[in-house]
Amino acid sequence: MCLSWRPLALRPLPPAPPAAPAAARPEWEAAWEGLAADARKEGKLVVHSLPGTGYRKLMDAFEEAFPGIAVEHSGVFASTWAPKVLQERGAGVYAWDVSLAPTITGFSALDPEGAFDPLRSMLIRPDVMDDATWQGGYEFGYLDNQKKFVYSFGWRLYSPLWINTDLAPESEIKSFKDLLAPKWKGKIISTDPRTGGAAASPLSIARGKYGSEIIKQFYVDQEAVISREPRQVAEFVARGRYAIAFGATPELYEDFQKEGLGKSLKRVFLEDVTSIGGETVWVMNRAPHPNATKLYVNWLLTQQAQRVYAKEIENSSRKDVPIRSQETYPPPGAETRYGITDREHTIPLTEEVRVIARDLLK
Repeated sequence: MCLSWRPLALRPLPPAPPAAPAAARPEWEAAWEGLAADARKEGKLVVHSLPGTGYRKLMDAFEEAFPGIAVEHSGVFASTWAPKVLQERGAGVYAWDVSLAPTITGFSALDPEGAFDPLRSMLIRPDVMDDATWQGGYEFGYLDNQKKFVYSFGWRLYSPLWINTDLAPESEIKSFKDLLAPKWKGKIISTDPRTGGAAASPLSIARGKYGSEIIKQFYVDQEAVISREPRQVAEFVARGRYAIAFGATPELYEDFQKEGLGKSLKRVFLEDVTSIGGETVWVMNRAPHPNATKLYVNWLLTQQAQRVYAKEIENSSRKDVPIRSQETYPPPGAETRYGITDREHTIPLTEEVRVIARDLLK
């Protein structure tokens, strides 16, 4: 029997299901990439911060994240930097993009001269503006009354008081008033309360508790030595030249500790001079590198940048960043237990201390 072969009839394949539409790309991502490209065209960013090696590492992290943008960084105390900026602006020179100046300088010296642009309108990243990201929520970080010019991203207890434990046992200092004991006369060094907030701000808390007389008792009766060089204040107590130091930023003391010169240095937290607050960022008016400025202030508030900040400088108020120092991390309820001296409405209290100090220390 002969069998004939016939090709099988093939049924046509069913049409392929329509491809799922690609997820719409968030608008901010495209804006972010475009901003980075525009910032690279400018190629530069000029930033002011307080002194401390950690700040340079923060700038290095920005340069690494955005190759092609060089950060010109100046770590100078704000009381020295602000007069220079005002002089430059008076001559029509606008050289600065961003400042991490403390609010006492920002509100008192620069803001009245129109030195800042609104920061709030520059923020485009949703992770930066998320309430769940920040201690107290996103809005809590704005320190100016209009809630748009200055943002606080640090989260720490600030104490102006450091002691050399070889000379001043911590057990003998439980309140600011303990510093008025006769044994400490002539053994205290302080930053200048007439010019900087490192001494004047905590003194405003003490004054609120004990009255204005406490300022005279501390500086005049106790013969506290005043230095306009905060680094000198930290160094003299680290080397044991003085037993007690009042003022200067923690980064300076920590730098001496890292160098092995401050093994006996101890920060003391007294409720009558300790405050809660943290680092702040301002955008300079007429910034010469506007795109790099916008890129930087957004980046600075990201988890990536705040991890560097918390590792190298101080605690961050972002909840998704590891705690750098449990010692200085505000405990629950700290907002009501300790003073807050860096909001705009509290600055006049610090200014009053400065006026009293100027009258006393002529």
